[in-house]
Amino acid sequence: MIDAGLGLRFRWANSIGCACFTLAFLTATHVGASPFELYGVGAKGAALAGAMSAQRADYAATHYNPAGLTGADGPQVGFGVDLIAPNFSITGSGTNERASFTKHLPESITNFHVGALFPLGARIGNRFAVGVLMSTPLKGMTRVEIFDRSEPHLYRFDSQPESLAFGVGLAMRVFDWLSAGIGVHSVASLSGGSVIEVDLATRRFVRDELESQIAPSKAFVAGLNFHPAPSFAASLSYRQELALTYDLSVRALISEVGYFDTAVLGESLYQPERLTFGTSWAFMSAGRLMVDLVWERWSQAPDPGGIFLGELDGRGLDLGSAAFADNQLELSASDTLTPRIGAEWSLGPAWLLRAGYAFLPTPLPVQSETQNFADSDVHQIGLGASWTFANPWASGQGPLAIEMSGQLGVLEKRGMIKRDEANPVGSYDIDGQTWYLGLTLRQDVR
Repeated sequence: MIDAGLGLRFRWANSIGCACFTLAFLTATHVGASPFELYGVGAKGAALAGAMSAQRADYAATHYNPAGLTGADGPQVGFGVDLIAPNFSITGSGTNERASFTKHLPESITNFHVGALFPLGARIGNRFAVGVLMSTPLKGMTRVEIFDRSEPHLYRFDSQPESLAFGVGLAMRVFDWLSAGIGVHSVASLSGGSVIEVDLATRRFVRDELESQIAPSKAFVAGLNFHPAPSFAASLSYRQELALTYDLSVRALISEVGYFDTAVLGESLYQPERLTFGTSWAFMSAGRLMVDLVWERWSQAPDPGGIFLGELDGRGLDLGSAAFADNQLELSASDTLTPRIGAEWSLGPAWLLRAGYAFLPTPLPVQSETQNFADSDVHQIGLGASWTFANPWASGQGPLAIEMSGQLGVLEKRGMIKRDEANPVGSYDIDGQTWYLGLTLRQDVR
């Protein structure tokens, strides 16, 4: 004969396990932020290291500065594939050199993006324009991971490229020398939960519900583009902060015994408030130099670890009741100023060469306490080329451009020295590189 108390405890533990599994499943159901933040929009953006805010007549302006959507003679469509291959390392240092500990490193991914630009108002000189832009991983719509705060991982590179990104912009050429634009960058927030009820007398689930809601989370974007001459342009753009928010819960009910409630809530895939000043200057009839200066308000970044809450009521098993809650962590991030420089050189009507450099300062301090959101300064170097020719598959249309690029991101070596020698993880170093290869097809439509 099976001991009744043992059976009750088994079912209670099994229900708690089901609740935790369901919560983990929900947490892995993701929708969120933008891969354009790290590498640039398409092959062109990566080659120029993201120095694109003063560009005009380009659907990528939907991301950088919607005012740059003006200036095109006709519609423009494009799509491309981006391969991102990180090669980072997290290794013990000092007396911790040979120690082994749990860590997480980002994996290689492939993204697909598509964009379009549509001039409006042909009778008034195409003074208006609309742009749309979307990117999604080929492996899945979005991946978000909530790491244990004590597990070393790379703050800016884990999950951020693996997310669905969408934007739309509207621009107006106010004067011949001035354009203004507004837009929206959107991600989705996830909320919901499940309820599980077990009847111990019949040993079956009598209630099993799952509900989730996806709602858009939006960031306003606005910009100006000054272009007093074909050889010079200057721009100013602003974007609000943007993040995936999640609020997921599970309630496990045991008939005539008690319940176990658990929930996780917070923000992930955070993109800080951003202000960008950019210039574009043509020189020597064949060259163009682009410079961007980007201020990002990382000081407002939330705790990426999330908040876990729990409540246990097991009075039917003489377990009493108890509540559990995580303490929210102060990330102590700092605002950053990122310079981006890009250059183009024309080899004639068909070929264009591109190169770029950017310095991405880290917003995070050395992780000297129990948390391990590791990060360091990054140097980005981009190279690329564009080949433009008459499209043999669409006679009568505008030219087709094939854009190719490669980008190397070098993460400076940085030591995470722990204050407490008894820290279970110990001190460690981070360094490495991330490789990017991009191919974009861009078609001008007449």
